[in-house]
Amino acid sequence: MDVTSGVARRIDHLGRIVVPVELRRLFGIEPGDELEISVRDGAIALVKVETRCVFCNSDQGLVAFRGKRVCGGCAGELSGDRWSPGEGAPVGTPGAAMTDDVAG
Repeated sequence: MDVTSGVARRIDHLGRIVVPVELRRLFGIEPGDELEISVRDGAIALVKVETRCVFCNSDQGLVAFRGKRVCGGCAGELSGDRWSPGEGAPVGTPGAAMTDDVAG
């Protein structure tokens, strides 16, 4: 998706910028949310770090699957198996940078 707000932002003396409200609303970014900052194809990319299960909103026993976080209970339901934290690759603490730790 290629979306621009049509607004240029200045970086302040501390290196901060303000993300336009229309983009915050579009991507569900709230005060206190974490954004991963990376470089992709020569551009700076900001990606919201999801710290809860995309299905049930749990913050416990999360694993990464295709760029999304899923808790053990939902992972088990999706696979048709029972899942316990010792059987998968936990993503780490809520707020950790998002990576695909689980092959998918």
